[in-house]
Amino acid sequence: FLPTDPALFDRTVSATVPSRYPKRFGPVLAFAAQTSGLRARLGARWMQDLPFVGAVGREVPLDHTSVQATVSGARRVGGLRVWGHGHAAQLRLDRPAWSALDLDPSWDEARLDAALAARLGDARQSVAVGVQAERTDVAAGTFDDVVTVARAWAEGRLGTPQNGLALTLAGTAAGGAVGPGVAVGAWKHPAPGVTLRAEGSARRSLPEERLGLDVWAARGYDGLPVPAEAVGAIDVARLRLAARAASGAVAASASVEAQGVRGTTGGTALAARLGAEWRGAGLRVRADARVQGAASGSEAFQAAWDRLPRVRAALDATAPLDGRASLWARLDGRSATAWPAGDVPAMVLLDLGLSKRAWGEHVRLSLVGRNVLAAEERTHPLGAVLAPRLLVRAEARL
Repeated sequence: FLPTDPALFDRTVSATVPSRYPKRFGPVLAFAAQTSGLRARLGARWMQDLPFVGAVGREVPLDHTSVQATVSGARRVGGLRVWGHGHAAQLRLDRPAWSALDLDPSWDEARLDAALAARLGDARQSVAVGVQAERTDVAAGTFDDVVTVARAWAEGRLGTPQNGLALTLAGTAAGGAVGPGVAVGAWKHPAPGVTLRAEGSARRSLPEERLGLDVWAARGYDGLPVPAEAVGAIDVARLRLAARAASGAVAASASVEAQGVRGTTGGTALAARLGAEWRGAGLRVRADARVQGAASGSEAFQAAWDRLPRVRAALDATAPLDGRASLWARLDGRSATAWPAGDVPAMVLLDLGLSKRAWGEHVRLSLVGRNVLAAEERTHPLGAVLAPRLLVRAEARL
């Protein structure tokens, strides 16, 4: 990793002794197995890391050691389907000898997560219930804290070939508080190929569900200089209306969405989306446009939405060259975004790609050109300007 942006270059060089640029270096091991509906995964990492920590505002050198294991599975007994998972992880972050910063997270985290759910019925008519429990234990110097979160939910579905209704009730408990939630969805097929949907939800998100550095700092962690901010529950409500129509080789879709947030910061945001697709003779063409932004709210809420493009549109096409090769192109346009450190100008990007399959489905080759028009591509005012680049990928499946 070689940073070409001056600000990024200065931050990484000043954070390391001797000056080094690797974003991440070290071995990663992974193992997966599956049998009779049961899946198991095991992974481990030993890395020298130089991640950007948003709460600190710069790259922080770290020695990263982590191990995690997951077991999941599902089983059907008659009309009853049962599924669940168990997950355990251990993460250690320390200040490496090559760090030039007087920042030592001394972070030792252990996490356990287990969930179990069951559904009785079919896709049209069913009832389901589920429970989940999480425990996170963090020790960092003199700081030692445990957070336990419990969740439960129940869902009912009732439908016919023409319409349907789904209702979900949920609850989260943590730190002596409860966060209730409810979601309702309805759909209707008024004519062949036409689908109308309406979805609404409201829930209270507890701070223990959002275990970022700001939450840990509010609980007493001081290993990194995270600004002290008020952390509390957040109430979120959403409403979405959508429609889709398809006839032969042509399909079109449209949706509008409103979101309201209330808490330490809050406001209202709106979004609208249009899409269309055409297929014929192996050729596929898709167009998509989205408009979004904050309609009202606190300064922090509106600033967060200003960092996202208010308008984004894309046009992509895929054409077969023969039975095993295809050529594709994508034109993507994004409006300007505003950040405290400056603005990112609007951009129009063109990507081109060629993919090829060989030896059945066992080998896949792809050649991708990103930003072939050499537009100024940047996602953050302090980030690097990404030049045109060529990516080559080879995948083998045994």
